[in-house]
Amino acid sequence: MKVVITGATGLLGKALIAIAKRRYTDCYTKERKIDLLLMHGDGGSVSTEDKWAKLDLVTGEGLSEIKKFNPNIIIHCAAMGSVDYAQSNYNGAMKVNLRGTMDLLALAEEINSKFVFLSTNAVFKGDDPPYDEIVLFVQLIIMVFSKLQLN
Repeated sequence: MKVVITGATGLLGKALIAIAKRRYTDCYTKERKIDLLLMHGDGGSVSTEDKWAKLDLVTGEGLSEIKKFNPNIIIHCAAMGSVDYAQSNYNGAMKVNLRGTMDLLALAEEINSKFVFLSTNAVFKGDDPPYDEIVLFVQLIIMVFSKLQLN
């Protein structure tokens, strides 16, 4: 199985790598039964034992590497993760979190790869877990309606 993990130097990406290596390595022969391509942005350190490629969700740099690798699954963890930074950099957040994800999803469809998208709990208010999509939808409608009233 061939798997791409985007955002592989982030908290979630690192955790997924550890799980994949543990779960898909034969405990006797130490042979890995999973072929990983790990995508990273500008931050974080990368190990030399794995295949790494740079991914820039704004420019699309790295998408050709994913296409060439031709994975069975793309697990998308990359994002502009800082809520405060995203709030003050709306255009950048939209380019990375929306447009970049849409470009990656289009690539997954093109190469017939399964696509797993992981988001954040930051879209919820944080005062009444567990959450579901209906709660988010209602909160977004209220937020959008309040913003529209200003226009």
